[in-house]
Amino acid sequence: MKRLGIVGCGAVARRYYAPALLKAEAGGKLKLAGAFDPDTRAAHRFLDDFPDASAEATLEGLLGIAHDQVIIASPPAFHREQAIAALRRKIPVHCEKPLATGVDDALAMIAEARRAGTRLSVNMVRRKLLSAQSIGSMMMLGSIGELRSIEIFEGGPFSWPVDSPAYFDPASGAVGVLDDLGTHILDLLCWWLGAATGITYCDDAMGGIAANCLIQASFGIATARIRLSRDWHRPNRWTLIGSEGLIVWNREDESVEAEVGSSRWRLSGAGSGQHQTFEQAFAAPIEAIANDSPDSAFVLAGDILPSLQAVEACKAVRTAMAMPWLK
Repeated sequence: MKRLGIVGCGAVARRYYAPALLKAEAGGKLKLAGAFDPDTRAAHRFLDDFPDASAEATLEGLLGIAHDQVIIASPPAFHREQAIAALRRKIPVHCEKPLATGVDDALAMIAEARRAGTRLSVNMVRRKLLSAQSIGSMMMLGSIGELRSIEIFEGGPFSWPVDSPAYFDPASGAVGVLDDLGTHILDLLCWWLGAATGITYCDDAMGGIAANCLIQASFGIATARIRLSRDWHRPNRWTLIGSEGLIVWNREDESVEAEVGSSRWRLSGAGSGQHQTFEQAFAAPIEAIANDSPDSAFVLAGDILPSLQAVEACKAVRTAMAMPWLK
């Protein structure tokens, strides 16, 4: 039975990792050995459902008992140090997104994984969604002809169950909507279409973290306009327009609609199929760990470098978002 540890016991660990780990434990192939969080109250709260696991006082203590796999679900500023510590012990690491706060840190993590001959995977959970995989297949097949434009809106009023004001403090490693939502969105676009070019970016950060941003980029000849928000709501929708048709991805229910000439096709997000919901997709790598699946079952760290480079490029060209109501 695999002995697994988790680093970081905040909201993402409680809301998503805990159910996935409980399900994997029930299968008898995996056991949560322990957890580490500098906030000991958070660690004990997370372990309420895992009575046989221990709350370790240090990362080194956790690595001493979690011999087979470590999940890193701590704030991004800590990912490099914690991942490298595990990899040096030849312990495979599954890291929450974003992999790192910059490309240089990511490259250092990837280099350590190669030296150790150990897997470093990233929880780019949306790649496991049936809806995202279906759109990727249509892009590869040229189902809507030559892709011309992409329009995306995602977000809504902030509702994440934060534990302290540090979540919003850049000095504590807090990140804005680009690193949060934008990491997912740019990863899918780069996965489907290749590297982004011609990036422009603006956001509303004024000494804190951004709640709204606008990314514009090119993917081949297609232009993408991506609006992300953490304070207002409109339908979360992707529209991809090609020379022969269009695809609409409704993120509210994970349905996908395609229109090519007189033909129309719809993939419903409802149902019991594997990886149709966010929770099912989130559990996929945990299932892969439990089943000792090959590396191809994971999103490996090297695979997400184009999207991490796109995020870094956004920050390099950042300008202030126009806010005419401020004088």
